[in-house]
Amino acid sequence: MEGQMCSKWAYGALTALHIATLAGHHEAADILLQHGAYVNVQDAVFFTPLHIASYNGNEQVAKLLLKFGADVNASGEVGDRPLHLAAAKGLLGIVKLLMGEGSKANVNAQDNEDHVPLHFCARFGHHEIVRFLLQGNFELQPHSVNIYGDTPLHLACYNGKFEAGKEIIQLSGTESLSKENIFSETALHSACTYGKDLEMVKFLLSQNAMNINHQGRDGHTALHSACFHGHIRLVQFLLDSGAGHEPGCLRSQQVQRGEG
Repeated sequence: MEGQMCSKWAYGALTALHIATLAGHHEAADILLQHGAYVNVQDAVFFTPLHIASYNGNEQVAKLLLKFGADVNASGEVGDRPLHLAAAKGLLGIVKLLMGEGSKANVNAQDNEDHVPLHFCARFGHHEIVRFLLQGNFELQPHSVNIYGDTPLHLACYNGKFEAGKEIIQLSGTESLSKENIFSETALHSACTYGKDLEMVKFLLSQNAMNINHQGRDGHTALHSACFHGHIRLVQFLLDSGAGHEPGCLRSQQVQRGEG
């Protein structure tokens, strides 16, 4: 068993410092660093010990690594920085450490799909981190898009994370509301695709940044999105709120029922 574990660690290119960090052993990591362990050593997926501490939420070890000069902007195999990982996991304490004076992670760093950390905390609904990043003096670009054209607001809406989406709009304005992704969907379309949070749709419409009948580049409206995904309560609300009776919407309902 011991041989198998050692073989597995060697295959993953994990060093003793990686293992000490993974296990949360602050004293062991400290001794290794004091004896010359390379703080920015990378494993098979280019994760440094700081990546591991950030993902696991080990603030004590993260502080130690930063003290020894850990690169706060080191890139993993798919371009993910420690800040991406902490934002995705909702680890506000780690995020604050990484954004602290003397560390200052690049809040606009992009992974291989052009996600910035704000994309991840919006997608997973970590609105406290959304608020912290938007309220800080970090020169954050809140309306940036990934390779699919999604803003952080899109991802909040697609995943039904109302509080995160509301924070983005209230703290950064309505610019993201008019942006369409590669699927011709705005944030309103996205919320109607999700379709399970009527309050989120109401809030987006209350911003008066877009007509309820706005058509994406391919011609479909928020009503089409709601119909296609079978969100009957939302369809009724949109119709009552002035959404048009589009032929395409009827066709979408027929497809959902298996007619024609």
